[in-house]
Amino acid sequence: MRLGLESATNNPYANILVTNPQLANDPRIKELAKDLTSPQVAEFIRQHYNGSVIPVSAPKS
Repeated sequence: MRLGLESATNNPYANILVTNPQLANDPRIKELAKDLTSPQVAEFIRQHYNGSVIPVSAPKS
């Protein structure tokens, strides 16, 4: 079995967190969104994925 990886360089696709309107203000969803954009998660991604995944920063309000 072979695993194919897309290049992260100039890749127009991103993974995003999506929920339904009923859960948009759920504290668990808000905490997950905060955690996914944290400096700690960004550092974990940089250390473990060797450039095949690029961390995102928190969206600007």
